[in-house]
Amino acid sequence: LFIISTSAKAASSPQIRITEIMYDPPGTAVREFIEIYNGSDTNADLSGWSMSGVTYNFPNGTILAPGQYAVIANDESILQADHPSLDILGEYSGDLEGSGETIKILDQLGETASEVTYGSSSPWPSSPYDGGPTLSLIRNSADESMVECWSESSTNGGTPGALNSVANNNQTGCLDKDYSQTIVVTPPQPEPQP
Repeated sequence: LFIISTSAKAASSPQIRITEIMYDPPGTAVREFIEIYNGSDTNADLSGWSMSGVTYNFPNGTILAPGQYAVIANDESILQADHPSLDILGEYSGDLEGSGETIKILDQLGETASEVTYGSSSPWPSSPYDGGPTLSLIRNSADESMVECWSESSTNGGTPGALNSVANNNQTGCLDKDYSQTIVVTPPQPEPQP
């Protein structure tokens, strides 16, 4: 049996994906957050990874288990008070742009693992602008780089750290993108000798 690690396939099939963005909460930016998700079948070691769009460096030893969500917050204490059981990885510096911008997760080599260039007007949902809902990926397997794969959350404040609840999960044109998975290869067996 040979096992091919998911890390060898990271460039083509990333483990981590941006799945929810609160970019323009009511009032000040303190309730902003970015949710990430590990859709692979192995632990994701985010040591040395970073984000662009906002400034955040994942500390050494940051592990996200398969199927686990985590949140990076603008103000960790405020978001924790709003959601006491939420797994918050840390606090980024800078603010998300209400009019839209590109945010990325970069691996330890600086390669893009996940990227979203969102906006606040058509074709993007406009209701996350200036309060209320979040910008939410319609399903964890959806391609986060496609505008067709995003909807506003069905509840104000979204669902940080949990499966998204979206207002429209049947977006036309949204394609899926595979998460990396461990590949197990069984070597050929020798033919029995007569």
